Amino acid sequence: MKPTETLAEENLNKGRTVRLYRHDGHYFLNVSDYDQASTFKSGSAELMVEMSLQPFRPAKQPHLLFAGLGFGYSLAKSVQELRQERATFRVVDGSPMRKWHKEFFKDLHGDSLVDPRIEWDDRRIKATLSESQAKYSAIYFDTVNCTWALGYDSKMVEDATGLGMLKSALKSGGLLVVLMDRPAPGISKRMERAGFDVVVEKIPVSKKGKQTRFHHVFICRKGAYESQHR
Repeated sequence: MKPTETLAEENLNKGRTVRLYRHDGHYFLNVSDYDQASTFKSGSAELMVEMSLQPFRPAKQPHLLFAGLGFGYSLAKSVQELRQERATFRVVDGSPMRKWHKEFFKDLHGDSLVDPRIEWDDRRIKATLSESQAKYSAIYFDTVNCTWALGYDSKMVEDATGLGMLKSALKSGGLLVVLMDRPAPGISKRMERAGFDVVVEKIPVSKKGKQTRFHHVFICRKGAYESQHR
């Protein structure tokens, strides 16, 4: 039987505890005795970026926002694919994850997470959005791997007020890309009522092994896409 090695543990708000552990070559995040994310099941985080980056490839300075870092797969994929010198990748995450990346798995994505175009923001996502009117080309909102880090803000993609803030922070034609495990009933209709054109796809949780579990990715467009060449 392969051993489980606890690497780090920290207290969160409201008495919760997050524990980082390693087992059989993979890393896991456990919050209050419930596994929240792992490197083995991070294929969907990478795929949601692959599915939505194409409109930004011709842009000279695409601005992307990531609500949560997690194991860094979505951020690393975007940094690797968008090579524009003036691109920016803002990561909003006040959890221990950035520290743990540096300490325990800094080689997981090569040099991608030390790219100078990355902007780190340890505030709550709502504080960042309140300062950002029509700024971002895309906002990536991972409610699967980053819910524990986002706290109550992870629910803002399910209500009119939160969706309104996200929409206001996007440029015309920008994308809100939301990764979910089990979508709340009627979530697509709520996104449409907030002013988004919505496409939903099922994508595999992992890129390895037999595909028996799937997540849902919501690609929500703010109006018609306008190519950004400036």
